[in-house]
Amino acid sequence: MISYKTLIRSLLLAAMFVSASSLLAQQPGDQIYFNAKIITVDNDSFTSNIGTVAEAMHVRDGKILHVGTNAQIRAMAGANTQMVDLKGRTVIPGMGSTHEHPMDWDLLVEPILKKVLANNEIVYHVFEGGPDKTVQEFYPALEKAVSRAKPGQWIYLIVTSGRKYEHSVGGNSTLGLLGRYPTVVDGKRITKQSLDVAAPNNPVIVRDIFVATLLNQKATDILKGLSFYNDMMADRGGRAIVNEQTGLGAGHRWAVPDLLFKDYYPQLREAYRLGLEWWAAYGITVMGSACYNPRCLMTYSDLDAHGQMPIRMMWAWNWRPDYFYKDDYFLANLVGQLNKGSDYLWNGGGWPAGARVKGEGTAGCGGSSLEIVDPQLRQELQGRYMTTSSDPDHCKPDPNSIAYRYIKAGGRVATQHYSFDKDVDNLMNLIEVASKDAGFSMDQIRAKRHTFDHNGLHPRPDQIPRIKQLGMMTGGNAFEIWDTSSEALKYFGEKGVGWVVPKKSLTEGGVYNSFEIDRAIGTTDLSVFECCILPMINRKAWDGKIYAPTEAISREVALKAAARWPARYVLRENLLGSLEPGKFADFLVLDREYLAVPVDDIGKTHVLMTVVGGKTIHLAPSLARELGTQPVGAQATLGGPASRW
Repeated sequence: MISYKTLIRSLLLAAMFVSASSLLAQQPGDQIYFNAKIITVDNDSFTSNIGTVAEAMHVRDGKILHVGTNAQIRAMAGANTQMVDLKGRTVIPGMGSTHEHPMDWDLLVEPILKKVLANNEIVYHVFEGGPDKTVQEFYPALEKAVSRAKPGQWIYLIVTSGRKYEHSVGGNSTLGLLGRYPTVVDGKRITKQSLDVAAPNNPVIVRDIFVATLLNQKATDILKGLSFYNDMMADRGGRAIVNEQTGLGAGHRWAVPDLLFKDYYPQLREAYRLGLEWWAAYGITVMGSACYNPRCLMTYSDLDAHGQMPIRMMWAWNWRPDYFYKDDYFLANLVGQLNKGSDYLWNGGGWPAGARVKGEGTAGCGGSSLEIVDPQLRQELQGRYMTTSSDPDHCKPDPNSIAYRYIKAGGRVATQHYSFDKDVDNLMNLIEVASKDAGFSMDQIRAKRHTFDHNGLHPRPDQIPRIKQLGMMTGGNAFEIWDTSSEALKYFGEKGVGWVVPKKSLTEGGVYNSFEIDRAIGTTDLSVFECCILPMINRKAWDGKIYAPTEAISREVALKAAARWPARYVLRENLLGSLEPGKFADFLVLDREYLAVPVDDIGKTHVLMTVVGGKTIHLAPSLARELGTQPVGAQATLGGPASRW
């Protein structure tokens, strides 16, 4: 077993010595892409002006040299230039999901598991269909898994939410479809005790595709043997990571990579690599992600050091903040790492969980300031984190909190989950007080570019000028429009639903806002354009109704939020986000004309080719045939949705 000291030493060394170069960014080559409609997005304004639209682009050694007309660019071809005729197709910059969890989601994708667990190292089963069907099939599937497994071998059971995510039970704001469908992984319909009876000799993990995890006793016993378990319990004030009575707990972020794959690092490494290729097929070329388990930073650093990161990643520290953020040496180290790393993996800050609360977790800080329109509905929201303290002194910035210490030390808050508007108030208060106490000027505060994510029920309109004043950015999860809008209207009326991912208010207020997916779409048939671009434009929810249409943005602004502005979030706007000379050649070739198709057809858009640093990471079969070559990338070759494009 890896000792605690060895684990932490490896983690810190990986963080401090992230590879300074990546082979993927050094691919030699000279390419000209022509006969295209290249939407460069070289206009960074908050308007619908998308900037230059070119016909051709010259790429050399992973960077863009020139964009222009066909005649201008084709004249630059040399004897060894690769000429790619795109036959009128639309080209856009690669997109960036700025709050993502690939280390979670990629270990739920069945074609990836099938590839990396070809020798049945772990016995797994994926349940498709609705919750009733899953419960009906669960115990026969578990019995079959037990019959296949050797004593002591792990059994991994995955409960999906439908090919269109139609069985989702809620989103980041704790609203959504909760109650519309019964939850499977809640310790009630399937219990820990039943797992113990069915699999007495095998550790079992049951995971849904969002955040719920259920462990049997055998798995819990192994969990308690992990070197960092007791220390994590101390960090959490003695609160159980996994409740031994129910088998439920908060370990989903590391239970699979650090527990289930503990003895299978090569398989985990390959799953993470394939997972990033899978994201490339959606058009994601850069993402922001907190690293909240030991295997996360270790594995991505390993891939980067060997030139095997298919796409780029800005990572943020989120491992045991109650322990590390109290240490001055650690804080100095983390602050000094900001924006350092390679072209494919670099640090973008940290996630000090205390930014949402006072001290070490005082109850009642944060929450929503919205009033429930019907008092009779209040009981339905019980336990869904909607209350806030009425004491104005209760949530004042606490100089003993880890968030205060981190911000005062010069840290940048990034990739952190926020649910409600009072959470954002608390963060802004902390930034102002801690920065003032540190002696930072307003320009220095703005330069940090602190962030807050999701926008499920925030920000309020009156918060936007203050957000701009502090130079802050936000994400923006369009899944929340689909998931949350109907319940926001039900409980909080038009006022509340207008706070659900208020893209137009943020844009008109001069606040840079980006783009998130934050869902395991690899378990679905959804495209990014369907799940996460279109809702920003048409504001349609799961029920087909349009909510808060005044917060809809144009397709041009949506493209800026998905491609241009994420580059600012990940601190690389000088190299990413648009197709301009000197920037990395990270771009997508689409199967339809994004600026011209009817609005509802935007959701039918697919990515035919994804290029990162001049290297093709994804190539769909249809375009591969046209170019006389083979499909490229995990989705196209392992039977994912892109294999049908």
